Amino acid sequence: EKEKAYLDKVVEAAGKVDCLFITGDSNLWSNKEVTTALFRHIQSYDIPYAVLWGNHDRGNEYSFFWLESLVKEGKSLYKSPLDQVEGDSNYAVNVMDGSTIKWRLYALDSHSDVQTSAIRYQYPPLSERQKSWFSSLAEETKVGGTYTPSLVYCHIPLEEVHAAVDNKDGKRTYEKWEHLESIS
Repeated sequence: EKEKAYLDKVVEAAGKVDCLFITGDSNLWSNKEVTTALFRHIQSYDIPYAVLWGNHDRGNEYSFFWLESLVKEGKSLYKSPLDQVEGDSNYAVNVMDGSTIKWRLYALDSHSDVQTSAIRYQYPPLSERQKSWFSSLAEETKVGGTYTPSLVYCHIPLEEVHAAVDNKDGKRTYEKWEHLESIS
């Protein structure tokens, strides 16, 4: 219920919502009943939605196949990748104006954490195949030397995002984000 109330506040605060993009970790240690209720709630908004998997969306009391079938219902934009690219949620969604792609939304699977020592886990970077896949899809939208505007969604922020918040001393700081208040 807490997640539903939070989503309701997000949708209400946004006003007109054209698309809801869920960027992972929706189902930590969940069962079919709870997960179904959450996605039925998302589907009740009757707006297009896309799903990107997080590291906590796996390892629950159901199969990944069952989860994929659930999120393909309603106005889902989710696409099961049928390629040889690493990850379960690499796909693109075109925002169209007639026959013209006005925007492209990319979902890039930023993987799960992998153990790098006895006590440390780390998220691997995007693979070379993912980068090539992304580049080839971006090239498809190029018209007259200009790329179609796009947004990329990832579950785990790319290393470039972390680098952007590093301060001049080379120490990471999140002070810029601490002033943001929760909407819940």
